[in-house]
Amino acid sequence: ALCFGVDSVFSWKIHAGLATINVLLSLAVAMLVGSKISTVFRWTGAVASPLVSFILPSLFYFLILGQQGHKLTSTSRMKGLAGIMYGLSVMLLGVTCNIMNP
Repeated sequence: ALCFGVDSVFSWKIHAGLATINVLLSLAVAMLVGSKISTVFRWTGAVASPLVSFILPSLFYFLILGQQGHKLTSTSRMKGLAGIMYGLSVMLLGVTCNIMNP
């Protein structure tokens, strides 16, 4: 649905092709990185963990409350915004630590 649209018909050939491309790209990254896999894990942890743990849930909470008619300055939406800001600060801290400690 993300690649071809919501109304597209499911095709096993396309599914298998995209899965094969995904596996080959992962293999290429693994071969390029080699013994420095810890670098990949550090960067993945610094970026993906705050995104999945704090930013996206808070963003969804913030947007859903907006669709339900809560004002931008309501206490509930401010909590969601605070979660987004906290997640961004944790991500910035993780990225900064990775840049300063290569």
